[in-house]
Amino acid sequence: MTPPNSPALTILRALFSVLFFLLLWVHWGWGSALAAGLVLVATGAQGEKRSVFVPVPGSIRVAIELVYGILGMVVAYGVLGSLWGTVISIAYVFISVLSIRQYRYILTLR
Repeated sequence: MTPPNSPALTILRALFSVLFFLLLWVHWGWGSALAAGLVLVATGAQGEKRSVFVPVPGSIRVAIELVYGILGMVVAYGVLGSLWGTVISIAYVFISVLSIRQYRYILTLR
């Protein structure tokens, strides 16, 4: 099975990851931002197109991404207020729904 390839969605998800990293840093400091960022970057399902430092099953990889996204949305409310927190949350959920094929592919990886 070949992975679905959507460069635009991949770039948008990466931008949200960077945004959430910065929001975590502003809200809770460098320690929590680095810990969350390292877990997100270091783990990966074998078979993904990127290098994997700590191989985990696809279901755990998807769970890590979703927990990171939820954490980022919650922190967006705390740092940016309800209006921009809502805008960022809706945009992230929209991008995640559009990325469902990628998530389904990752779930098939062991």
